[in-house]
Amino acid sequence: MESYVSFNYKTVFMNSQIAKVQKYLFILVSILVVSCNSNTIEETPDVIAIVDAEYDLGWLINHYMIYPKSESDSNREGVVEVFWIVTKEGIVTNVEASIRTTDQPAASAIARRRVKDKEVLNINQPILDNLMYSIGLLKFTPALKEGKPVYSRMSTSIQFVLI
Repeated sequence: MESYVSFNYKTVFMNSQIAKVQKYLFILVSILVVSCNSNTIEETPDVIAIVDAEYDLGWLINHYMIYPKSESDSNREGVVEVFWIVTKEGIVTNVEASIRTTDQPAASAIARRRVKDKEVLNINQPILDNLMYSIGLLKFTPALKEGKPVYSRMSTSIQFVLI
């Protein structure tokens, strides 16, 4: 008994063409995804991001910082480091804050009246949360690299002082 193998050149040709199209579509989609996801942070912009205000950054942070009601009757002081990202649109994102443990002076200060007969304590999480919220309210002119807006990392230090 003889067996015959059926071979259709048209089907093989179409399958190879479909495979090529799929390959090129995959490459095209990959390029699009990479180019659209250009949220990389420029570490060395030509022009740094500038806060959109007539006052300096320290004054704005002091102005926008709302002390938590839970801390209104306490004495808290210390230095906080704050880091954030400014987007291509000048919007603040990814705000982080931590308490500084070194004795270096801070870039700006927030002063509060000392509550009599109360112990002086370190900065706590509610104050950090409100500070990060306050930073998030700021608007910036974005940093530039080769004349185009880029994402940039910013930071400052703030000393909470009792007077």
